Amino acid sequence: MKKTIIIAFVILFSLGIYATDARTHSTVAPYWTIGDDVNILLTPASIFDHPDHVRLDHLLDDRDYNGGLTTTLLPNMKLGIFLGKPYRNNLEMIWDAPGSDTTGVLSNDMEPDRNILDVVLAFRFGGLDIGILANYLTDSYDEHYSEKDIPISVGDYEIGYLIGISEVNFTLDFTLRQFSFFEKFSFLFDYGIPSHEFLEEELVYNGADWDLASWETNTNGAMYLAFRVLFDLGGFNGAVTLQMDKLDNDNRYIVDDDNDGVLETDISEAVQIGITVFEAGVSKKIKTEKFTLCTGGYFRLSKYRYETEEYDNIGTEIIEQWNYLETDVDLPVFAWVEYHLTKWMYLRFGARGELLDSGSDEEDDPDFAAGTNDYTYTELYKFENNKGSYIRLGIGFLFRNITVDLSISPYHLLNPHILTDDQHQPLYRASIKYIWN
Repeated sequence: MKKTIIIAFVILFSLGIYATDARTHSTVAPYWTIGDDVNILLTPASIFDHPDHVRLDHLLDDRDYNGGLTTTLLPNMKLGIFLGKPYRNNLEMIWDAPGSDTTGVLSNDMEPDRNILDVVLAFRFGGLDIGILANYLTDSYDEHYSEKDIPISVGDYEIGYLIGISEVNFTLDFTLRQFSFFEKFSFLFDYGIPSHEFLEEELVYNGADWDLASWETNTNGAMYLAFRVLFDLGGFNGAVTLQMDKLDNDNRYIVDDDNDGVLETDISEAVQIGITVFEAGVSKKIKTEKFTLCTGGYFRLSKYRYETEEYDNIGTEIIEQWNYLETDVDLPVFAWVEYHLTKWMYLRFGARGELLDSGSDEEDDPDFAAGTNDYTYTELYKFENNKGSYIRLGIGFLFRNITVDLSISPYHLLNPHILTDDQHQPLYRASIKYIWN
């Protein structure tokens, strides 16, 4: 991670009642434990909990800026527009889990890094808030290069790559205030449609003609789907999530010697990926005039399924299958505190650890001969991961209606190379916000 020269700006960074991305980042806690305006992109009806503002966030390790604004259109209607926000789909496992990266599809690693546009529109009907979020991202990569002698000779080549990704996501948020014995009760529905295409073509001169090799991948059905329930009750915050993701890809590899249309190799591969996650957690806040303390934990059970089958289109037979199932059980716990050092200066501390982090892998690898499965290798492996821990610090100052926040790494806080290109970044994120209403 490269250094960014920000020492001159540290004295301006502030933290207020309504904070920014850096504040949430420094707590090392789930989004539902802290009532921050960052949550607008995850719980769109919560836009009513925050004043109108414009904001700018800076991811220091990526030298990346993004921002947006919220505004009141009518007394019971609010709008939020955000540009270039980091990719942070709350159903992100479909991108991150091994083998399920739809932007790479087991070929090239091209992950989405930011949304192009996020739009939030919310309406208030008495004690019911309805929030709608829509976001969109797209990215592409197109490269062609060649190496040819004059005149052309054996081994000269042309290579072309074309990679494209796109994704549309929607969230519908129904939030009831003072519902039964809850201060706030929310039901959310998330739905997303990702797609991917990948094409690589290679032409090599054989002395008489050009040999063609081609690799192609296309998404054949993919979606994110999740249901979430959030609640506030007497200082307790809770969340329950059920997530179900699906991704099917069609891959094809061909070889055409002399590029004459007669294929020497033609192999198709069907890939099916499924991810199911259940998560439930609770936290408790204690507030005084000087500080806010929050502690809690959550349970997560996730299942990841990967199945692939390769088929020889020339020999009309199955040549390979591989089935993989991974089950993970996690029990993270966390605590964060925000201390009001003065009216204009705040300090934060966040810590997180794992009480349990274990799982199992199950693998089936059939062996095919002449299209027939004559042997299957099966392995079941149970494991327990090292129980990691994370600590972050935060600092900020509040001046009138301007707030600026810092998220700090305690491990590199005393790094003497802060003005150089040393790879240890002591500052994670910075945020500035102006509140006008």
